[in-house]
Amino acid sequence: PRGGPPRRETRGGRGMGHLGSAYGVRPRFLAAASTEESIPPEGRPEVAVIGRSNVGKSSLLNVLTGTAGLSRVSDKPGRTTQLTWFEVGRRSSADSFWLVDMPGYGFALASEAAVEAWARLSAAYLRKRSTIKLVL
Repeated sequence: PRGGPPRRETRGGRGMGHLGSAYGVRPRFLAAASTEESIPPEGRPEVAVIGRSNVGKSSLLNVLTGTAGLSRVSDKPGRTTQLTWFEVGRRSSADSFWLVDMPGYGFALASEAAVEAWARLSAAYLRKRSTIKLVL
């Protein structure tokens, strides 16, 4: 095989699982916000994923959830331009939560004004949201 450890079986609870199999339901898109006013109301506990541009935040979400294409992936920095919420678990379940994919910071293939808008949006979200339980 080409580099890396062999793939492990995840069906039936065997091997290394992911959030999708652990909760018994595929994670799903919930909402997206490009302005502070469009941020959805607080609901479930949230896990926010933030980091430099083009380091693999969206890829990490896809791997953690076992859902290829849940979060859009690009090889160009600055493609995540809004806050994006994904629901993990069943809506009626007390242990369901929301994953939040955040725009990256640092270099991006975007205008300075756009990058500043993303930074303001991210800062407002992190500062005001009481349901954030973990920031990765």
